[in-house]
Amino acid sequence: MKSKNIRIMAMSILLLLLFAMTLEAGNRKGSKRVGGTNGKGKGSHYVGGNKK
Repeated sequence: MKSKNIRIMAMSILLLLLFAMTLEAGNRKGSKRVGGTNGKGKGSHYVGGNKK
């Protein structure tokens, strides 16, 4: 019974880590999209927008 509990705990921890990583990546993309380094002109809201 002990090994089963350990396995369940390990799986849950891995899932939590994956979930946290995906959330972090999403937040990073969102923060990059608004403003960013080039906050002037059109296309500044998107990553890789047209720089003029």
